[in-house]
Amino acid sequence: MEKRVLKRKLNPFLLITTVLVLAILAGSSVFYQTELSDIVSEKNNLTEEVENKSKQLERLTNRNQNLTSQLNSTRNTVLDLEEDIREKDQEIDSLIESKETLESELESVEEENNRLRDTLGRLEANLEDINNTLNTLCSSDNVTDVETAEALCGAR
Repeated sequence: MEKRVLKRKLNPFLLITTVLVLAILAGSSVFYQTELSDIVSEKNNLTEEVENKSKQLERLTNRNQNLTSQLNSTRNTVLDLEEDIREKDQEIDSLIESKETLESELESVEEENNRLRDTLGRLEANLEDINNTLNTLCSSDNVTDVETAEALCGAR
């Protein structure tokens, strides 16, 4: 007698349906495994790209900080130079005022010098006239007063 492993008779429809479902599951498992592999690969690529972009962002941030620091330094230098220019402009203005004052003083001194030269010229002319007059008086025999003649002519 034959021993039956199963006590019931297998339903062929159920068997075919089960095999078909298992085949679909196996096929979809391969399909989803491939898609999952693609997704994992894409995720790894995106993660690598994010890391690269993060590194690039960090480099750009550092460069931006360096450039900002340079800009601030340059601005400070420009401000210092502008202050130096203002100081030099004030010094120039002061020197111009001093020059104008000195030119005015020089003009006054030159006018005084010319006035004194004119006065000196007149005084020298007067002195020469006096000397000529004295010479005429001393050389003439008309001097009647001997004391006056000796005083005038003897002092010479």
